[in-house]
Amino acid sequence: MEYAQPEGPAERSGGVPLRVLVIGATTDVLRRMWIRDLTAHGFNVEVAEGEGQALDHLREQACDVILLDMVFQRGSALVVSDYANFRRPEAKLIFVNSDDFLADGTIFRLCSNARAMIPAHSKPADVAAMVAYFGGAV
Repeated sequence: MEYAQPEGPAERSGGVPLRVLVIGATTDVLRRMWIRDLTAHGFNVEVAEGEGQALDHLREQACDVILLDMVFQRGSALVVSDYANFRRPEAKLIFVNSDDFLADGTIFRLCSNARAMIPAHSKPADVAAMVAYFGGAV
């Protein structure tokens, strides 16, 4: 399935770029491509490698969309999701799943701020389109 490419810069109302927080392993080649593509589309992209960095970021800075790996080495995605729901309820979560963990839709009952779950092998253009959609830029 192909998603429509975001047109022009990815902005919220008032011309402010969408703020995206990517949480999880960025050593993955595809994940680095996502970050590069999101930046090229005009998103303001920040990266947190683990739970501690993610919680610090959410404590100090707002974001519009969070791309959150379901499984990462340093911490728990559900802890980050719960904290984001409490501290940044306006942020939309897009979970990234590399296996069948919670692929049955349970994540939407567990995390009220979850908007989508995408496969870890998703194309950068599709990720950018989903971030633009859930961030309100389209």
